[in-house]
Amino acid sequence: MKKNFKKIVFACILLLSGNLYAQKDTIQLEEIYIHSSRMPVMYSESSRIMSIISREEIKLVPAQTVQDILQYLAGVDVRQRGAEGVQADLSLRGGSFEQVLVLLNGIKINDPQTGHHNLNIPIDIESIERIEILEGPAARVYGQNAFSGAINIITNSENASNIKINGFVGSYGLRKASIAANIASSGLTQHLEFSGKSSDGYTENTDFQDKNLFYHSHLDSKYGIFNIQAGYLEKNFGANSFYTTLFPNQYEEVNSGFASLKYSKGTEKWKLNSTYFWRRHKDYFLLKRDDPSFNQNNHLTDIIGSEYNFSYTSKLGVSALSLEYRKEKLLSSSMGDELDEAIEVKNRDAKYLKHYDRDVLSFSLEHAVSFKKFHAAGGLIANWNNDFGFSAYPGIDFNYEINDFVKVIASVNTSFRTPSFTELLYKDLNNIGNRELKPEEAISFEIGTKWNKGISKAQLSVFHTIGKEIIDWTKPSDDLSQPWLAQNISNLKTSGIVTEFSLFPTRTNKNAFVRSLKFAYTYLWQEASIDENFDSRYILDFLKHKASFGLQHKIYKNFNASWQVLVQDREGGFTQFSDNQFVEYEIYSLVNGKLSWENKFAIVYFDVNNLLNTAYYDFGNIPMPGRWFKLGAKITLFNEAK
Repeated sequence: MKKNFKKIVFACILLLSGNLYAQKDTIQLEEIYIHSSRMPVMYSESSRIMSIISREEIKLVPAQTVQDILQYLAGVDVRQRGAEGVQADLSLRGGSFEQVLVLLNGIKINDPQTGHHNLNIPIDIESIERIEILEGPAARVYGQNAFSGAINIITNSENASNIKINGFVGSYGLRKASIAANIASSGLTQHLEFSGKSSDGYTENTDFQDKNLFYHSHLDSKYGIFNIQAGYLEKNFGANSFYTTLFPNQYEEVNSGFASLKYSKGTEKWKLNSTYFWRRHKDYFLLKRDDPSFNQNNHLTDIIGSEYNFSYTSKLGVSALSLEYRKEKLLSSSMGDELDEAIEVKNRDAKYLKHYDRDVLSFSLEHAVSFKKFHAAGGLIANWNNDFGFSAYPGIDFNYEINDFVKVIASVNTSFRTPSFTELLYKDLNNIGNRELKPEEAISFEIGTKWNKGISKAQLSVFHTIGKEIIDWTKPSDDLSQPWLAQNISNLKTSGIVTEFSLFPTRTNKNAFVRSLKFAYTYLWQEASIDENFDSRYILDFLKHKASFGLQHKIYKNFNASWQVLVQDREGGFTQFSDNQFVEYEIYSLVNGKLSWENKFAIVYFDVNNLLNTAYYDFGNIPMPGRWFKLGAKITLFNEAK
């Protein structure tokens, strides 16, 4: 199995696969501010490995969900349990799905119940301006739970008034419709979108329906800048064997709502930001879809908090300080402390019987300095949690510009993650949480280089992360009938090499047939101090090899094509439900393509995912869909720039 990896990589290279990025946005990347940190920096000045996916790129790639877009990036591992973003676990650099911080316009939206819900984001990809991805830990600038990286989704902020309609139909009864309105006036932009999508499912009990409603406004006035956003998501789906193969006919419904207000004021020397946010997530799960009385779980989480950031620029550099408070609350039918009086579950014949809550307070200091071609940024975050007490985590980044197009980077950063409510409290016949869990901690060392000259762009990074008290679900390997138990693994060392190489012929020739070409490869290896007599559920199933290839090219006049090839070799394996035999994950390759025609007011496109109809597994016994076609169109009714 493993010997085939080099053959598949070589075959993919022969397909002339390459970058998913369009030329004009690649040039603009050097002028973009990275907003996911507490102290925004220019992309060109960043001392970390970062990726930015622009709106133009999202429009061209063969993908219709955030999950599918992210899977093309070298250091990102997206393990999907269903198609079209029904549910996916997201990890970076060999970490677990609980270790990535997800933000929407800089607002943290991670779910404290479980990381399985972190990508329940109430937006359609048509509303995304860009996605910022930072790889590697940096608690000092992102706060808790940015253990292995952070992903920030920035929504539409174009200074124009328009209405955009998008819809497609596809295999397995797939259908989608969305409408978005953007209204721009002097100093004020407003964006409102609604989308709905459904499918009959690619196999038994994989049908789904989801709806999104999202609003975002940006007001730039003499009193400061105000940003308001609010959203709501409904998602209902058949969860065929999602959590256990003993009951394949599972079913789940999630509802998620959030709102935030951000105020910004400043001058050339000082800047002040204050943010207020709220998020509610409701989860309804049936172990038997046709028998709610057999076993059902109801969970309701609320997060409310505020954050204050202040920065000052002087001759000595830029200094910043931040203060954040958040309250995380849980009502549940199955985990937590007993309620004095049960609470009715709205619209359900059920009650919340238990509850749990925790308070989190953090304070951070950061300073960045530049001297000629040398740049450095460092600081620390002090964190208090009523469950786990006080802790502090420092870090520092460096970069040195050898010349105008070559930069050397280095960093040493620490990070931490508090256990989720499920890891601490959950209990059923197949899973047992652990109230004695400790927070995860890590220190990471990284060196690398970046190159950007002419039509070429490249970056190479080598890192080593030492994790302590890493959390995973384990069971005795000689008795797989036992339930999974959440435990701290004392140490987990992860090392890796991340490399990317891109060509952009249109930088020098706008009429070039090939618009972009890219190769990206990640190699990881791990050492875990876990008892060999125990089976691990998540940690050891990391992507050892991942190669992505892509090609964007013109066909004729307004006709374009985009091709993506993804090759993945995952460590670990799973016990087959059919014969109770343990099998290793097989290496596999996926080929996706998109053909499109475009003018000023419309785009007509044809997507094909898994062109070669590859049979593969992202997680356990859950088969992923085969070849899947989509035919759609996007129409702009009018577009008046302000």
